[in-house]
Amino acid sequence: MSKKVKKGAAFDDKPIAPKRKSGRKESGNYGYLTKQGFQSLVTHKLMSIASIAVLASCLMMIGFAILIFANINSMIGKIESENVIMVFIQDGSSAEQKDVLRQKLESTDKVSRVEYIPKEISFKKQVESLGKDAAVLNGLEKNPLPDAYKVTLKDMKNFDDVVAKIKTYPYIINVRENGNLAKKLSKVRTSVTIICIAIILMLLAVSMFIISNTIQVAIYSRRREISIMKAVGATNNFVRWPFMVEGFAIGIISSAIATLIVMGIYAIFTNAVGSGFLMFSTSVLPVLPFIAPIIILFLFIGIMAGVVGSAVSLKKYLKEEGSVLYEN
Repeated sequence: MSKKVKKGAAFDDKPIAPKRKSGRKESGNYGYLTKQGFQSLVTHKLMSIASIAVLASCLMMIGFAILIFANINSMIGKIESENVIMVFIQDGSSAEQKDVLRQKLESTDKVSRVEYIPKEISFKKQVESLGKDAAVLNGLEKNPLPDAYKVTLKDMKNFDDVVAKIKTYPYIINVRENGNLAKKLSKVRTSVTIICIAIILMLLAVSMFIISNTIQVAIYSRRREISIMKAVGATNNFVRWPFMVEGFAIGIISSAIATLIVMGIYAIFTNAVGSGFLMFSTSVLPVLPFIAPIIILFLFIGIMAGVVGSAVSLKKYLKEEGSVLYEN
C-alpha cells in the first residue's frame, strides 16, 4: 500500500542529493579532475586570459622595481668604494714600522682592503693631474709627498669611529677622509632600501588584491557549475581541486610570460646602452645574474597567487550547496 503524500508538499522543493562517494572512489577521480582543471583554461579562455594578464602585469611591475633597486644599490656601493681613507706615513719610518702600521689597519673593524701607495707614484699622479701646469714642480729638489696607505671600508657605517681609531695608530702624520660624504651616502642607502622595499611590498599587496578579485569574478561566472557539483554530493576538496589546478596553471603561465618580458626588456636595454651609460663611474648591471632569482621569485608569487586566490574565492560558494540552481 502506497504512503500518502502530506498535504502542501512539493516534490521539487529541493533536489535529493545522492549519497556521497567513498573517499577511495573520489580520490581515484583526481587525475580526471586535474585534467579538467587544465582544460578549463581553454573552456573559459576569456577569464583565463584576463587572470593571466593581470597576474603577469603585476609580476612585471615587481620585477622592474627589483631591477631598479639593484642598480641604484650598486651605484651607491660604487660611490662608497671610492670614498676611502688616506693614511699618510711619517717620513723616515722603517719598513718594519710600516708593516706594523699595515697590520693594525688590516685588523681594524670595517676595513676591507689596505693598499700601499709609494710617494713616487703619488708624485707621478700629481704631475699628470696638473698637465701643462706641472712645470711649477720642476724646481723641487725632492719629492715632498709622504708614503701612504689607501684604506677601503666595507661600508660607511660607523665611519667616524673607524677614522678616530686609525688616528690613534703610530707612525702617522695625517689622515685624510670625507666624513660628511660618508654620512650622506649611508643615509641615502638606507632611505633607498626602505623606499624600494616598501614599493615592492605595496606592489605585491596590490597584485594579490587584484588577482584575488579577478579569480573571484572568474569563479562567480561558474557558480552554477560549483553548485551542481555540491548538489550531487561532491566534497569540498573534490570541488576545489580543478579550480586550484587551474590557478596553479595560471600562475605558471603568468610567471613565464612576466619573466620573458622583464628579462627581455632589461637585456635589450643593457645591450643598447652598454658601457656608454655611466653614472658615478658605474654601469648598468648585467642581465645574467638576475635570471635565476627572478624565475624563482615569479614562480613562487605566481603559483601562490593562483592557488591561494582560487581557494579563498571558492569559500563562499562551497557553503551554498545547491542554492545557485534556483536563481532566476
